Amino acid sequence: MNSLLIRSLSEIAQVRVFLVTTLENPNKPSDLSDNLLVNQSWQAFIYIAAIVFVLSLITIVGIVSKKAEHAIAVALVASLLMIGFFFLTGL
Repeated sequence: MNSLLIRSLSEIAQVRVFLVTTLENPNKPSDLSDNLLVNQSWQAFIYIAAIVFVLSLITIVGIVSKKAEHAIAVALVASLLMIGFFFLTGL
């Protein structure tokens, strides 16, 4: 119990130091790999879950209606093209 409390207090102190240094230097770019407030371990899971969700949605709609499946596929391709365009042009 005491070790858990000590570890929690240590983590709180680290977050407090991070917040104080961020508030003192707001224009300094922060390194997200050192950011204690961002959970990096679940990032891959979120991407995989989103891809599985989209593919399952397309499959379910494709079983029900071919026209709706084509409309979703066209919208998905158009979205990817626009994302690529805006990413490359920096708009």
